[in-house]
Amino acid sequence: MARTGCRLWEECEQYVHANGYCPMHLERIKRFGSPDPSNLRNMTTEGFCLIGWCGKPRRSRGYCGAHYQRLYRYGDPLGGPEPPRGLRRVQKKYRKAVTSVNAAAARRGAKGKVSGLALRDKFRYWGERCYLCKRDNVGVLEVDHVIPVSRGGQNLPANIRPICRTCNMFKGTRTLAEMKGGTEQDG
Repeated sequence: MARTGCRLWEECEQYVHANGYCPMHLERIKRFGSPDPSNLRNMTTEGFCLIGWCGKPRRSRGYCGAHYQRLYRYGDPLGGPEPPRGLRRVQKKYRKAVTSVNAAAARRGAKGKVSGLALRDKFRYWGERCYLCKRDNVGVLEVDHVIPVSRGGQNLPANIRPICRTCNMFKGTRTLAEMKGGTEQDG
């Protein structure tokens, strides 16, 4: 049976939703921090944003739209995620590798995509060297799927490692267990 009567005002006859509030009062709490209608006048468009240097008109909780959105998303009107440093350099350096890896995996129907940042992080984790022979200065490193895509592996960062051309040609479509165990199943 549907309950009526908001938790805040007994005279409110609207249908009660989450947390015992009617939709109207719940929306006021989300937008303005208070369900009290007398408080709404202070929180809407009178004056300017609480961030002193902003100068834009107030919209919600005393902030302009952009600062309120940051407050809602990150808990701080001036906050936000830090932009990754060197993003353009990363994209340029790994663009060809990412494009070819994602295209080859998509042709074989593998799930997932790898970004340039994920690839950079994997290469840095392995010290910019081949994960099998541990040699550095081998020229251009290639991208290896630990569980090959042709054998049901996914195109996710957890399944990708840097490998030199020699080791990649030797590994082929075998898994690491098959390489170490000596099982001959090249494909």
